Amino acid sequence: DGMPSAPVEVKETPPKSTERISLQVDDDNWSKVLKYVVENKDKGWDYLVEQLRTKYKVSTPVQKALKENI
Repeated sequence: DGMPSAPVEVKETPPKSTERISLQVDDDNWSKVLKYVVENKDKGWDYLVEQLRTKYKVSTPVQKALKENI
């Protein structure tokens, strides 16, 4: 009949061992992240975002808030 027999599972989520924390402005991790960004701002914005994304989910509003602090 042309219909797939079962829905194809799309694996969007990373494995549990590398699950990233959703970073929010003013949450528990915010001050740590802000300190890191300020200390490493000479490495460049793209580098900082790349590093943060290894541990956190960095949304656009969070990026804007971080940029205001460097």
